[in-house]
Amino acid sequence: MAGCEGSREPSCLPGMFMPLRSSRTTVVALVTFATFIDIVAYSIAVPVLPDLSRRLGASPTVIGLLFASFGLTALLVSLPMGSMSDRMGRKLPLVAGLVALAASSALFAFADRLSWLFAARLVQGAADAVTWVVGFALLADLYGPAERGRVMGLVMSSASVGFMV
Repeated sequence: MAGCEGSREPSCLPGMFMPLRSSRTTVVALVTFATFIDIVAYSIAVPVLPDLSRRLGASPTVIGLLFASFGLTALLVSLPMGSMSDRMGRKLPLVAGLVALAASSALFAFADRLSWLFAARLVQGAADAVTWVVGFALLADLYGPAERGRVMGLVMSSASVGFMV
């Protein structure tokens, strides 16, 4: 598009993903929902993880590694995810992150072996990174500096509500 070189204005974004970006309110609602659900899932997993791990025969060290596995994958996936979503678009990674979060949470709920708990926590960490990085990148695409702080504050307040639930 003429005059769009390097611009992040909504009218200059690739047309392939315009339906997701066309309604800013819908995008804010989706990102708000995604961050809320992510924090609720995290808040449910953390208190039950030590007891569940002990029932499956985990030592305190293994329980610590289970906690660390989430953070490790969140870190490793967060770093490249922003630039990847710049190249491939926001819709597919955001939807994939939400699906992965749902699947890994179900795996966590029904895990009957430590290996399944580790798999669930690793995928939950990756899904967390994807939904947060891509969700906030999408908001940055749609809102200029004058509005961005207000919108991101709104989304972050949903994360705070997720901790309280």
